[in-house]
Amino acid sequence: MRQGIAMSTKIFSVVLSMLVFSLFAGTAFGQATSGNMREAMDQLKKGERSSDAGDFGEAKKRFLRATELDNSLVAAWEKLASIYYTEGQYAKAVSTGEAGLKANPGAAEIQLWLGLSYQMTNQIKDGTALLEKAVASKPSMFLAYYEPLRKIGLGIYYQKTGDIAKALASYRAFIKYRPSALRKDVDYLVLFRVGELELKNLKAAEALAACEEALKLNNRYSSALWCKAEALRQLGRYAEAVPYFKRVASFGQKKPRVLIGLAVSLLHSGNRDASLSTMRRYLAFRPADPEGHQIMGDILYATGKREDAIRSYQRAMKLNPEEQAYYVKTAVSQIQLNQFVPAIATLAPAMEKWPQDVRILIPLAFAYIQDRRANDAWSLLSKAPVETSAPYMSIYGLAALRSGKSEQAYEILKKAAVLRPDHEADQDNLVTAILDLSYQAVLAGDVSKATALMSEGQKLRPKDTRLLRNLAILHLMQKKPDQALVLLNQGLDLAPMDFYFIRLKGRTLLTMGKLADAVTLLTDARNRSRRLSTDVQARVEMDLGTALALSDDLERAVTMFQDALSNALAEPKLAGLIEINLVRALIGRAASRLADGKGKEALDDLEAIANYKRVKLNKEESRQMQFLMAMANLEQGKFKEAETMIAALGKAGPIGGLFKAPYDTFGPELLRAYISYRQNRLDLARRDFRAVLDKAPTEIKNQVYAFIRSCDALEGSQQLAAGKSQVALNFFNLIPKGTLDAQTMLNYGLALYQTGQQGEAVTVWTQLNTPQAACNLGSHYHNTGDAPNSFKWLKVCVGAGLGGPESKTRMEFKQKLFNLQ
Repeated sequence: MRQGIAMSTKIFSVVLSMLVFSLFAGTAFGQATSGNMREAMDQLKKGERSSDAGDFGEAKKRFLRATELDNSLVAAWEKLASIYYTEGQYAKAVSTGEAGLKANPGAAEIQLWLGLSYQMTNQIKDGTALLEKAVASKPSMFLAYYEPLRKIGLGIYYQKTGDIAKALASYRAFIKYRPSALRKDVDYLVLFRVGELELKNLKAAEALAACEEALKLNNRYSSALWCKAEALRQLGRYAEAVPYFKRVASFGQKKPRVLIGLAVSLLHSGNRDASLSTMRRYLAFRPADPEGHQIMGDILYATGKREDAIRSYQRAMKLNPEEQAYYVKTAVSQIQLNQFVPAIATLAPAMEKWPQDVRILIPLAFAYIQDRRANDAWSLLSKAPVETSAPYMSIYGLAALRSGKSEQAYEILKKAAVLRPDHEADQDNLVTAILDLSYQAVLAGDVSKATALMSEGQKLRPKDTRLLRNLAILHLMQKKPDQALVLLNQGLDLAPMDFYFIRLKGRTLLTMGKLADAVTLLTDARNRSRRLSTDVQARVEMDLGTALALSDDLERAVTMFQDALSNALAEPKLAGLIEINLVRALIGRAASRLADGKGKEALDDLEAIANYKRVKLNKEESRQMQFLMAMANLEQGKFKEAETMIAALGKAGPIGGLFKAPYDTFGPELLRAYISYRQNRLDLARRDFRAVLDKAPTEIKNQVYAFIRSCDALEGSQQLAAGKSQVALNFFNLIPKGTLDAQTMLNYGLALYQTGQQGEAVTVWTQLNTPQAACNLGSHYHNTGDAPNSFKWLKVCVGAGLGGPESKTRMEFKQKLFNLQ
């Protein structure tokens, strides 16, 4: 809805003329003889004085003479063209602009007026191209973006051609560059256009801002009021929108159709009674308006009063019995109420009026089909002459399908496609027939036939998402994931938000081992599946759980399988399959938790498996699970239970097979060493770890050496704690110095200190440079009488909260006594 305000064309022309001359900062000079140039400039100045005095006839003569004397004088050309344009002499403006542009290629000022003149003479594309060139070289030429008097320019062109982004940019550029004198008279018109485009762009907030700015300039501009109301409605602020719709409606009976917009807005705001009341008010103004009764029917239909809606449509039909849409709306409403017999009664007289019209015959045939009279639909459509039967053959094919004549439907619809190869309805129904026949072929086990049918359909409709999706499924069934992926990508290009394409692509990537991408897509599919049935959710969650498990994200995998199981309670077979995956994920997570030292959590997982009694583990899976339970007990310090389980496993068969390669050749020995290590039987642990070294590959040897070093470090620390400093030092010396951890290095320094090697100990602690080492250094320097160094290290020690009250007292005493900082 648009409504402007009155504006004097005469006054605006003068203003426009003044503005166009102010577009250019100075006069451009070209090549001419000095005499001609001086005379041309003289003519240009005289023309400008005439123009300023309002004598445009004299001005044109002067400017024309200036161009004859010096055709490179751009200012003369553009001023002459602008006067012709302002006067509406577009042909002369075009010839002037073309001549000027020929003499001065690329002159933006001439391109502006020639472009506008082209648009006014219906040379839209050429004019637009020139305007684009003009603003490319001089962005400040505001009239190129929008010429408000004649409503042309780049903004209008882009708006009409549907390029919303460019149209918005053009209108905003106009506001940016236009002279401030035009703000009050023009900006509200342009701001409304910005708001209107933002509404089409579904950016209600931006539309609201633009239209509010327009209303600040002209608070009675009804188009901007409507724009604000519509923006508020799109933002869900219905209560705020209604008053603005009412303000527009208050402009009087000259615009009663505004009430239709108000009625629809009231409906969306939940004011159904007010919506209906508003439509009744409109119909009070125009009781014989059949369209008003139709919209009343639409509102009644939306409020659930479908019987009343039908009566409104019937009133519209009575007021205008020649409007076919009223018959169709009435019949469609009746069909949706399952009133197939009344729908047939509604369409029967329409069929007499329009016996060959597909818009009547299709719903009529559909009503027959839904009334279980598919044979009647078949008979109805078969009476059409052969040469004109193509418009009806799609529904004829549907009637054949509903009659159980799938093969006949396929043949009929193929003929329809030949008769009208570009007819969407025929193609769509043919695809439906192909899908039905393909499904029957799959049920019969003939996947090749189904694939051939689908491929035929895809050649006919390469962008049909149903065909792309089902053909991709067939390729997956035949273990051709690469071909399936190509089709799914095409489908997602056409329908990027389609749940089934997203899920199938996720499954395909899972099949191809592209786990990260599979997890991303299946997560998206899971979020979208929440509005679908629980069994669909369960299947998506099972796929996602599998992808997560294969990605070693077992925490999320277990959770996902548990969610899937809760959604599959009504599908016993699906639930059983999910339980198998859940048990495997629990076993995998238990192994992962063991690797992280989480024995209790691992044992919880393994014990939870007993809850899934339908899952039967095979012998090897059971042994693997028992082995993991033994390891979980071991991690919790339950050595007896762990050894008992491992012994039982050994009696049932070699336990080497429970280890992955290359651990299968030395796994039992490594396990025995590890058990000794956990039990603090360090001599046995060293012996068994060294025995493993001969069998382990290089990359595992480094881990075994680390365990041996850990044994030496532990025993050294224990001997040190027992007061056996020299014995402890012997163990520490077995460890390569570059591999000592901080705690062992601290103890190593203490062993050195206690065996009389204070200098070496100080060096070790200084290199370590930790708060614990600082405490030892502070005490050492205190004992040796080195107050500054003692204070330095005690400050670090105490600052870390270590050393106790004694260290703090020593530090404060030295600070006061020696004035240390």
